[in-house]
Amino acid sequence: MSPPNPEAAYDSDESPAYESGWNAYQRDLDRTGNPYNADWEPEAHEEWQRGWMDAPEEDAELEQ
Repeated sequence: MSPPNPEAAYDSDESPAYESGWNAYQRDLDRTGNPYNADWEPEAHEEWQRGWMDAPEEDAELEQ
């Protein structure tokens, strides 16, 4: 049996790009580090941005 994935901090039905953005925020990576090119992969780019932006909101909710 393999060890649990340390990046799977929560259960989500979100896209891999969203989860990648969420995890990037958790690892203190800058929002400009989006690995998806906006011109070539616009949906994934937007999902990554949304995940990165949602992460601090979810942190605030957990702290309350």
